[in-house]
Amino acid sequence: MSDHALTKFFLPSRRSAGLASEPGLLVRVIAGDGAAAGEFLRLAIPPISAAIAKIETSEAERQAALLYVLEKLKEGGYRRLQAFNGRARLASFLILVAREVLAQRAAERLFADPNTGWVGFTRIFDRDIQARIAKRFPHDSGNMRWEDLYQDICEKLVESDCRRLRSYSGEGSFIGFVLTIVDRLLIDMMRQEAPRRRLPAAIKRMPQLEQEIYMAIAWKGCAADVARLSEVLASRIDMVAVPDSIREALARVLDVAAPLKRDAPNRVKTVSLDAIIDSVEEYLSDPSSMTPEEELLLVEEERTREAIIALIRASAETLADDERLYLQTVFSTSETMPRRKIAEILGCSVEEVDRLRQRTQRWFATLRQKFQNNGGSK
Repeated sequence: MSDHALTKFFLPSRRSAGLASEPGLLVRVIAGDGAAAGEFLRLAIPPISAAIAKIETSEAERQAALLYVLEKLKEGGYRRLQAFNGRARLASFLILVAREVLAQRAAERLFADPNTGWVGFTRIFDRDIQARIAKRFPHDSGNMRWEDLYQDICEKLVESDCRRLRSYSGEGSFIGFVLTIVDRLLIDMMRQEAPRRRLPAAIKRMPQLEQEIYMAIAWKGCAADVARLSEVLASRIDMVAVPDSIREALARVLDVAAPLKRDAPNRVKTVSLDAIIDSVEEYLSDPSSMTPEEELLLVEEERTREAIIALIRASAETLADDERLYLQTVFSTSETMPRRKIAEILGCSVEEVDRLRQRTQRWFATLRQKFQNNGGSK
């Protein structure tokens, strides 16, 4: 079906006087002006078709998608057009609306048939997901890491019968909702990789060349060799880094990193529940399994750790016995324990568990405030 035929299918197209203004045109469309609706369709079909062409592969699918979008635009007396404020071009606005409508359609197909629906869903979101991966993990270009992350994101989106996608309430942009989920998943992945992907403060204070050298060695496994670093940095920074500059910058990086590595502790201190009850215990960590970067970051964080531990030691005595027992119970597993299970272990009611939770939360809030008032790790 041609664009002209589609226009005639909905409403006869003829230009009315006073329809030059795009916001004014939409006001008339929403008010039920038939001539304005025809003019709107004449303007709307080309940009909507262009948006569809980037998503659908066959001509039949494109025509079906165009009819679907136009029908959706007519719903509720063209209610979707009410969001147009005239600050952007009408064509740009319609492209965004078309993508939003088609994204929701793709999600519905995905829920109905995951095997075939996923292909259409990725046509809409593939580029945005990859762009967010590149933004969050910029130093992983050129290897398979981006592909692995993409697969991880896809698995998370469809797991448990697409439970994350199904939680969309219908309010706001569905595309924005999906990309917010993607961002949160990527942030979780970044946290899981910490401290591997965080620049130590000592390195962060150095110039860009030194930071790039550090990232090449610590994050990408590049040898601390001037010739090899020259090859890696050639595609990473805008400035021209000659071998002598790289050699001098490498020496400065190693000068900062080496003393910190020598001073790195053999044990990673964390606060166990016993620290709340009686004392602070240390969980042993095999130093041979830690990377130089992890050791470097541990040194920077050790003062903060020790300050927190000291504060907990001093404050644990204020806890009542039942509060200590409650904390010992809830922290005895990495999984969230149901209130009824906690009550069963403690031999009390579920209501009492709720009261214990509230009291211990206030205790932690007081500790946090004390720590902040004391200047953190200072």
